[in-house]
Amino acid sequence: AEMDAAHTKVMKRHTATLEACEATDQKQWREAAWKFNEAAHPKAPDTRTSLEICFVMDCTGSMRRHIDTCQKSVMKIAEGLHEDVKLRMSFVAYRDYKGSTGSDAATTKTR
Repeated sequence: AEMDAAHTKVMKRHTATLEACEATDQKQWREAAWKFNEAAHPKAPDTRTSLEICFVMDCTGSMRRHIDTCQKSVMKIAEGLHEDVKLRMSFVAYRDYKGSTGSDAATTKTR
């Protein structure tokens, strides 16, 4: 398997070199150079720890006085996580059907 990976890497660079030699314009040459660079310097896999958090909150009228405090708490949690953590956060607000204002859509943020 290791030999196959090395062979594939060499063949990608070789193919990109041939494409660069056969390029008829600047755009084709740049694309071939990009392919060669990717083959020569592959990106390292993301080895960070992954964490997914979904906050679900009651945003009905009776909870109005608690919403600001909850929002600040969510932000503190997010800011308190180490930068080495691959973080994906989402927030789902549920409300009363009647009298609901704004969107009830879930939002997601990835770091």
